Amino acid sequence: MLFKWNEAGSASSDIEKVKEVTLRSAGVKEKDLENIIAKKIDELVRTDQLMVIMQERSWQEEPDLLAIDESGTLYIFELKRWECKSENLLQVLRYGQKFGRYSYDKLNSFYQRYAHAKGNELSLSQAHKEYFELDVELGNSEFNKHQQFVVVTSGMDYDTWDAIAYWKDKGLSILPLIYRVFEINHELYIDFDPYGPIPDAPREAESGLYVVNTNCAYMANAYKDMVLNKKASAYYSKKYSIKNISAGNTVCLYHSGVGVIGIGKAKTDFIQADINGDTDAEYYVPIEFEYLVDIEKDSWRQNAVKAWEINSKFNTSHRFRQTVFQLPFEFSGFIKETLKERELSN
Repeated sequence: MLFKWNEAGSASSDIEKVKEVTLRSAGVKEKDLENIIAKKIDELVRTDQLMVIMQERSWQEEPDLLAIDESGTLYIFELKRWECKSENLLQVLRYGQKFGRYSYDKLNSFYQRYAHAKGNELSLSQAHKEYFELDVELGNSEFNKHQQFVVVTSGMDYDTWDAIAYWKDKGLSILPLIYRVFEINHELYIDFDPYGPIPDAPREAESGLYVVNTNCAYMANAYKDMVLNKKASAYYSKKYSIKNISAGNTVCLYHSGVGVIGIGKAKTDFIQADINGDTDAEYYVPIEFEYLVDIEKDSWRQNAVKAWEINSKFNTSHRFRQTVFQLPFEFSGFIKETLKERELSN
């Protein structure tokens, strides 16, 4: 629900609900929505959690989008084609029956066609290993063992909501990706929450410790830019994960294969920047570091707090290779103390 805040800060301050409209009442065709979703799919799907392997081709009986997660689960996305009809789910169920049976080789052929257009010649298993920064490739038999259906639907589409609830009650894993359309001063606004299999972290300050990976697997010198300019960054399709971090949150930098190299607080919400000539390809938050490893020292790698040290201390098994994720806030004390001891002793 969206509200307009009138006279904010004054004694007469109040809010009023912004009008939510359907596509039909706004004079917009669902084909227009389909086109804009296809054009901006990387902003609507959490690509730090899902790897897109196929988009729908014209005149083919295919879902709008196929993606896989780190464990190989297949995600089948379908944009509803009719307003307020339970039949919205029938198509995605048909795709599930068809695509849920596909072997690794079939999925690999889809990915090869999709990736070839983007200049990527890796196999699906190779690309999956690199994308999720795994130590070893996922076995072919692990791909598509499970399926997850995602239906793109309006927040006002109650019939589809009822149908989703019915099928979920029957044990079928269907989730909605909700959009809402608002009219403000005769202009249309659309709201989407990017979809990811893991809910986005809450944005309250001190709700957790944010870990930002320095992306050394794809940009070898990115960590130097982060340390030099005192910031935590994410790039291109994975940049949106930075948006969860707010001013005041505690953030640490993790360098894959090395460990946590710095910890401090975000000074502002995320900022957009150009990189390598690409507009707004970097999202970052400036950090007021409390402890930061001196990467000019020969011993800087030894001074980092290793992932295994953190997991051993708290008897956990967190994976540190995600672009951005959260740890319990109490972990920050151990990281600070360890960095303090190692920097002072060298």
